[in-house]
Amino acid sequence: MKKIWCVIPVYNNGATVADVARRCRAQMEQVLVVDDGSTDLPLGFYEMLEGMGVRYLIHGRNRGKGAAILTALAFLERCLLYTSDAADD
Repeated sequence: MKKIWCVIPVYNNGATVADVARRCRAQMEQVLVVDDGSTDLPLGFYEMLEGMGVRYLIHGRNRGKGAAILTALAFLERCLLYTSDAADD
């Protein structure tokens, strides 16, 4: 059976991404955050994700939401994914 992952592409959503990741983790076993070059994530952000059982990948610079999703697809291979936006709008 294929695993289903929730993928959260993030670019400067430091105020909301932790809550979104927490809510996704409560609903799904597998959650992946792709940081697309954010500059506003709080100190200890990645350690916090690890503590919640959330995996993460990091782009060194902003490449766009599509690139973040493609990065997730390449990492997850043969999985189903659900995307969630960390934006507050």
